[in-house]
Amino acid sequence: SIFVVLTLPVLSAVLTLVLAVFVITRWIKKDGAFKSRAYSSGFCVAAVAFIWFLNYWNLLGWKY
Repeated sequence: SIFVVLTLPVLSAVLTLVLAVFVITRWIKKDGAFKSRAYSSGFCVAAVAFIWFLNYWNLLGWKY
């Protein structure tokens, strides 16, 4: 069960990378309204900050 719990931060890091690619392509293609793209960018910044937080406290990966 500890392996599953330690997999969740790694999964969130991978999904954050996917989100970043998605947000960048939205800005390049100018898909959606400006407000929608700005909201997506803010969410992406929050996700990156969360990954930084996990890495700072050594919660990213299987370091136990």
